[in-house]
Amino acid sequence: MVEIQTNRSIDISNTINTAITNWSPDGRNQFNQLYKQLLDDDKDKFEAELATKQLLVSLCKLCLQGSQSVETVIRIFGELQEIVISPSMIGDLLADILATLDIELFPNDDAITKDIYKQRFFQLINNSEHIVSTTLLMERLEIETLEYLDLIVSREQFSQKYVRIKTRLYYKQQKFNLLREESEGFAKSLTELNQNFSITKLTSEQLYDRLMALIGYFDIDPNRMLDLVIESFEYHLEYTKIYVDLLNLLHFDKVTLCHLIGFKFQQYQLQDETADSLYLLAAQLISNNLIELEDLLPHLYPLITDFSDNYTKEVEHVRTSKKGLASSSNDSNNKSKDSNTIVRH
Repeated sequence: MVEIQTNRSIDISNTINTAITNWSPDGRNQFNQLYKQLLDDDKDKFEAELATKQLLVSLCKLCLQGSQSVETVIRIFGELQEIVISPSMIGDLLADILATLDIELFPNDDAITKDIYKQRFFQLINNSEHIVSTTLLMERLEIETLEYLDLIVSREQFSQKYVRIKTRLYYKQQKFNLLREESEGFAKSLTELNQNFSITKLTSEQLYDRLMALIGYFDIDPNRMLDLVIESFEYHLEYTKIYVDLLNLLHFDKVTLCHLIGFKFQQYQLQDETADSLYLLAAQLISNNLIELEDLLPHLYPLITDFSDNYTKEVEHVRTSKKGLASSSNDSNNKSKDSNTIVRH
């Protein structure tokens, strides 16, 4: 079977080489018959397309080597468009071939200088503009070649624009952080987080899957979602197990979680009293090993580093107060003694 296929490939190659050598008038008819035969034998048209590509490659190489003129090769390209089932196929195949030759732009024959080889290559591209679309050439040729063909103004500008577009398409992420930016997504998230779990019987795994789906569909910032989870946890401490399991599934590091809790404590510094629910939330997080007390202390007020100074000031204040009270008491006693002495006299 392999030998039969090998012989068939050799026959196809020989027919193509003969057709190129005597294209007018017999060569064209030979390739036309070969192409139709391959279409009849091969239902997926693979061999017919492969034979066409082989013919195009041979023509391009002969042109670059100087064995065939550019005008002759371009004329054959046009005639091939009349033979194949889809004229655009010649342009597509030729674009791939030119892109490959552009990368391997080195002559096999030492007698041909590199400059002559390049000159023929650029001439071939310029004359095939009615066969290969400019869009395909822009997609597949090297930047230096595009600049030489005046398809782009500047190689540097094109490279910068290419990097910006690629970054915007593949690396820049659109994530919504504010509730007003993606109201529907955040509304659905809050609904999921603040439901009555004793009635819905929803597990932490199911809740996690729903939140992940909302993050992906509405492009919600994961850190903002974590903040919503913490806030919901604070107001629904009766469902501690569900929220703790959910936080473990979210895989946020302890430092990030501690910063969020610390920020909430700092907001209460401007007020007279911190909410009890926040203390209970912090206690639950510490108890379940989600945050460390040492990491939370720097966010609390007064700072632990100020405890020593505050203690010293309080002690001094108490001592001063005691001295004042003792002095007042002595003065009162002296006045009482003086009054008693006057009465006796």
